[in-house]
Amino acid sequence: MKYYKELSIIIITYKSDQIIYKFVSKIPKKIKVIVVENSKNLRLKKNLERKFKNVSVYLRNNEGVSSSLNYGVKKIKTDYFLHLSPDLQVNYNDIKLFFKYANKLNNNFCALGPRFLKTKKRGHIQINKNVKIEKIDSIHGSYMFMNKHRFNQIGGWDKKIFLYFEETDFCYRAKKLNLFCYQ
Repeated sequence: MKYYKELSIIIITYKSDQIIYKFVSKIPKKIKVIVVENSKNLRLKKNLERKFKNVSVYLRNNEGVSSSLNYGVKKIKTDYFLHLSPDLQVNYNDIKLFFKYANKLNNNFCALGPRFLKTKKRGHIQINKNVKIEKIDSIHGSYMFMNKHRFNQIGGWDKKIFLYFEETDFCYRAKKLNLFCYQ
């Protein structure tokens, strides 16, 4: 798929050995993957990079999700990236929809996110399920499609926020710049 070369995937992990191998194995090999591992697990780095040629692993002290995502974004060379949690099931064929909508918006957006299926009421807040694409206050941080230029323009994720609601803060700051989220 032509979009795969225009996209990087950033995965933030902390002692996620049990799920990261399976998750990465399902990512199309033409997509560059950045794993930011916050436990300094050298064995994980060596094994992932040896097994998957499209994966680069960066080991860091655990300074939180925000700091790690900002770090990962500095490592990518593509204009677009997906921030993904390794506990999701992702249909990579849907990526073309994100590119289509990003183009339709002329890249004037904060983040695009999927409509999550089979979720619990308290997680992954949904807009009206009868609407295909809709402006939304905030995209859930587990699956965010972003433009690197816009990410940097908004100021990235606030590194003072270690964990939880960093994506909400990001989306709030983006709204002040008239950049909105869409689901």
